[in-house]
Amino acid sequence: MLLQLAIQNYATVDSLEIEFGPGMSAISGETGAGKSIMLGGLGLTLGDRADKSIVRSGASKAEISALFDIAAIEPAIGWLTTHELTDDNEPDRCILRRVVGEDGRSKGFINGSPATLGDMKTFGEMLIDIHSQHEHQSLLQRTTHQRLLDEYCVDAAAAQSLAAAYKLWLKNKQLIEQLSERSEDGSAQIQLLSYQLSELDELALGEDELESLEAEFKQLSNADETIASAQAALDCCAGDGEGNAGDLLAKAKGILAALQGKGARLSNAATLIDSASIQLDEAIDDLRFFVDGFEANPQRLEQVNQRLSDIYALARKHRVKPQELLGLTDNMRAQLQSIENSDEELAQLKAADSTLRAEFNKVAAKVSAQRKVGAVKLAEQVDEQLQSLGMPHARLEVALTPNASD
Repeated sequence: MLLQLAIQNYATVDSLEIEFGPGMSAISGETGAGKSIMLGGLGLTLGDRADKSIVRSGASKAEISALFDIAAIEPAIGWLTTHELTDDNEPDRCILRRVVGEDGRSKGFINGSPATLGDMKTFGEMLIDIHSQHEHQSLLQRTTHQRLLDEYCVDAAAAQSLAAAYKLWLKNKQLIEQLSERSEDGSAQIQLLSYQLSELDELALGEDELESLEAEFKQLSNADETIASAQAALDCCAGDGEGNAGDLLAKAKGILAALQGKGARLSNAATLIDSASIQLDEAIDDLRFFVDGFEANPQRLEQVNQRLSDIYALARKHRVKPQELLGLTDNMRAQLQSIENSDEELAQLKAADSTLRAEFNKVAAKVSAQRKVGAVKLAEQVDEQLQSLGMPHARLEVALTPNASD
């Protein structure tokens, strides 16, 4: 039910707001009073086409909004839920809003969220009929004819079973079409994927190889700097001449040892110097081991550099980061396996199609029988009402035509 209509800068209207209560509302007025303008504005919220001529002269935009109570309109509630457009604060109400700029461009909103005009039109047809404009006469639509007949005579459980069976059958048919299209291009795809996988398999990139190679490359490329720094540190600890850390610690140790009755503080200091001397000796051993065993190895540097170049080149070829090559390999292998198994999967889907088709036809036959019986009764009851309304020659005929398409 329409609760409120608000119009701003539409045609000749500066601002208009009208509220509707329960029951029937009648709006009357002379020609040119604005009745059609009000209906035109309402039509815009329901998805009618718009152009810049509707914007009031001197205004930058026209804005129309309509508030509906949808508590009793289950299809509308279901549509909003499906499209995640329900207002959580007021789930039984809905606002349709349309904004048209002075350049003719327009925007639509359902409960404050942007919506296409197609969605606004589809949703609007669930809310209202404007009988002076054919585009909103739902009685002219075949889907409405079927819905009214089904509501009159088709068992709800049978209707739900029919919808579920059709959904399963349709989904299976779509999968068959997708696999059939894939099979047509399958040989070319298999050839391409096989070639690409052969390159990736030939590269044989290890799990953590890239990180290890980059660290090794950095170490090898800085070999001269590394050995020079290590040797400098070793000289500071145990170099020739006086002034290295080892000699200084030994001298301090000797001075403290010569003191008699040195007390707790000096004893603690002597103990710490002994400990430092031991740790320094261990550090000296490690530095000497590193310096004596370190080799620049330019040949290994060249090998690591070439390996990294191969990895980065293949990554560029596939337009991925080097770290993503392993994932790309797994993905391509899965694609290849899927294509190679598509014939078997297609056969299974085609076999399932027969079963799903039979199930759908079984339920459809039941629904069709109910429609045929109900169509006759509905026509008879409508004819009786037409007679009582003084239309003795009016007749309603309900014709059911089987749909031959799949």
